[in-house]
Amino acid sequence: MTSVVADRDTVLRLSRATAVARWRSPAGLGFIAAIPLILMGRRIVEVVSAAGRADLWFLDLIVVYFGLLAVTVVIGVLVTGVRMMRRDGRVMAYAAAGSTISVRFQRDSLELGLATGTNVVAYNDIRDLFAVGGSVFLRVRGSHGVALPRELFPEAAFQLMGRRLGGRRAVGIVAAVVAVVLVVAVGAWVLVHRNDSPHALTVRKSIPLECSADTFTVYADTAYLACWDDNVRILDIASGTVTAVIPVGPNAHGIAFDPTTRRLYVANSEIGGGNSRVSVVDTDAEVVRETIPFARGLWRVAIDVAAHRLYVGGHGLQPQHDTIGIIDTLSSAAIGEVPVDRFARDIVVDPATNTVYVGFEAPAPIHVIDPATMAVTATIPFGDRIRGLDVDSETHTLYAVGDGNSSSVDELRILKIIDTTTGTVRSTVPLAPSVWAVAVDSTDHSAYTLEETYQTKTDPEAGTGSVRVVDTETGAVNAPVIFSSGDDVGVLAEVAVDPVTHRVYALEVHKIHMLSR
Repeated sequence: MTSVVADRDTVLRLSRATAVARWRSPAGLGFIAAIPLILMGRRIVEVVSAAGRADLWFLDLIVVYFGLLAVTVVIGVLVTGVRMMRRDGRVMAYAAAGSTISVRFQRDSLELGLATGTNVVAYNDIRDLFAVGGSVFLRVRGSHGVALPRELFPEAAFQLMGRRLGGRRAVGIVAAVVAVVLVVAVGAWVLVHRNDSPHALTVRKSIPLECSADTFTVYADTAYLACWDDNVRILDIASGTVTAVIPVGPNAHGIAFDPTTRRLYVANSEIGGGNSRVSVVDTDAEVVRETIPFARGLWRVAIDVAAHRLYVGGHGLQPQHDTIGIIDTLSSAAIGEVPVDRFARDIVVDPATNTVYVGFEAPAPIHVIDPATMAVTATIPFGDRIRGLDVDSETHTLYAVGDGNSSSVDELRILKIIDTTTGTVRSTVPLAPSVWAVAVDSTDHSAYTLEETYQTKTDPEAGTGSVRVVDTETGAVNAPVIFSSGDDVGVLAEVAVDPVTHRVYALEVHKIHMLSR
């Protein structure tokens, strides 16, 4: 039997060992490693359900987990430090100053003598046994454990107990928890990306519309549709239900959403252009807050959220040109207009440079507008008509789809990938004859085109509506992802990428389709 007489220093030493052991034990370390998983449970659901952001969602999980793990460890160290400065009440009870602490080692058990009484502990019941400074922490199944002076445990005792003093089991548990996190994340990533193509899409949902619409915008799985019945509808994609119907007037041809103010801008064009306007919709209150009048017919709109500007394409009062109106979204006032060529069709804004690009439904080059001077400062040759524009601000790239030489239905349309810093074409990608729009995801630098094939007398099922993915780094065009076919194909309108969930949305006039990886 070995024994020691406890004093005040013994109590403080054992109290410190107890404080450290609370989180250094396998159970404590396992709990610390599991806390980030508990806290990020909702985040895991969000990023996996929004797996359309390619590899980045997988990295999000890893970064969030280890970030939370670091915070948890820091908090644990601080709490442990505070506890180490105080004498533990339980330790003061079983190791009171002047009391004798003893251990008698037997063949299959040890007899532990404390101030609170004598206990017999079977070796098989010992769950944790490891050194903490000048102490040994011993925990029996079903107990909190006790810290004991190290001198009570000679090396021969450990041989008798069949144990080795150390924390390898604790480290193993932590390593196992972290390994599980990595394996689960990698497994989920492989599951999501099991297709051969890294850009493969799947049609997740198709929602019939109660109205006809040929223009829309989407943000955070909410679609805002400008319908032909003079109303804007707010559609919750998750439930597939319309949550609001807001009257805005007839002939809504353009729509844009400002997520910072929750305002929706809708361009309405009266026949003849005499009573056209931009309606400013409060999407939270679901009402039109104000209207901004225009004396000409309006078409598309584009918003620069950071610069608080709205750009409105309209038919010019002079027959030789159209105009791009500029609205200050803070004051809802028109602050200028820029003359451009006739038949302006698409407008996009580069949020990094605030530069505006305009494409035309006529043989004309792409116009580049400097917002500071409110003037066209450059043009980029394209070919024939533009069918769609979008910009990747991170790579300074403009994507334009349209007719290369003529608008013949038999001629292949093209995608031009344009360097916005130099205004030169990096590459030209041939597409199908009927491509109507393009949208770009700046996260993975993929371009999505909206494509249609037509029915024939010999093959009435040949008609399809689809989205095709273009790898903008290699120029590879993937096989189309068909969302409708045969008699179900409607009039194709637009394609858009949700900047929050990175899902892709294709709009037919009577139906909206959600696609993701």
